[in-house]
Amino acid sequence: MKTREHRDTHPRGDLNEEIRREAYLLWQKDGCPTDRELDHWLAAQEIVRHRRHLPRATPDDPREPQVRPTEQLVTPS
Repeated sequence: MKTREHRDTHPRGDLNEEIRREAYLLWQKDGCPTDRELDHWLAAQEIVRHRRHLPRATPDDPREPQVRPTEQLVTPS
């Protein structure tokens, strides 16, 4: 088991990988639904940020993964 000290010294470049792992665990815990990817990612992001004591993300933060046009939510008109 990783200790808090290990997480604190863990390179920040692995933030997305840590979020990805946490989102996967949330997805499994939720019964592996096929339509809640964004919910799991956002929840995992908050868990990891809280764990690492990081500030909330802002849309223009260069460390945040960029959403590709094909991944943007489509709202009915």
